[in-house]
Amino acid sequence: MSKKVQKREKQRRRLAQEVAARKRSRKLFVRVIAVVLLLLAVGYWGATRAPPFDYTQCFPTRQGPIVQHSHFYLFIQIGTRGGSLNLSFIALPEDTGLQSSCTWPVRTYNKLTPNEYGQYYTRVHIESPFPASEHRYNLAEWFEVWGAHMSYPAPLYFGPDGISYYRTNNFEMLVHRGWADPVNDTYEWTSRSYAFGAYTPADGDYIELKAPEPYTTLPEPYVVKP
Repeated sequence: MSKKVQKREKQRRRLAQEVAARKRSRKLFVRVIAVVLLLLAVGYWGATRAPPFDYTQCFPTRQGPIVQHSHFYLFIQIGTRGGSLNLSFIALPEDTGLQSSCTWPVRTYNKLTPNEYGQYYTRVHIESPFPASEHRYNLAEWFEVWGAHMSYPAPLYFGPDGISYYRTNNFEMLVHRGWADPVNDTYEWTSRSYAFGAYTPADGDYIELKAPEPYTTLPEPYVVKP
């Protein structure tokens, strides 16, 4: 075999090897892409079918440090101040959201703690650990925690037509900010909000929930509206 023929044969073998190597690379690339797509599909399938994260659960006390900490003041008024009815407000219970083994992310302290319970308003704390620290808690979630902590069969009712077992067509929510004189019902800035349960309190908000007269009273305070 001449040198020229040997050279051509060597080039042919080298070319065949390069072609085979490229084919193997393409097959490997296709397999890697297929595996990645399969993993993404499985991840998406699991994420879309996984239950939503419960931001109002009672987190273990060793879950981690409190990352989010803010507070707002809440006053639930039934009837009118000085009105004909004896009921004037719904009292927020002490130490709501606190247990020996875990703590809910929205809670109250006890009346012995200074500045927690006033004549009208009670300070509600949002103390959220990781992994719920980025969640913005709303009023409906506070009532959910209230009901869960007290072991009620359903969250304390809170909607555009009333609260607890009180129902009225004139239910309203007032949000006060700036300096406040609750005793004289005087505030620097006030707005009416109809977001109700979806309202996300800002740090330091004074929130007044009012079920003015006339209203009706249901026999069971913890009935979920159909």
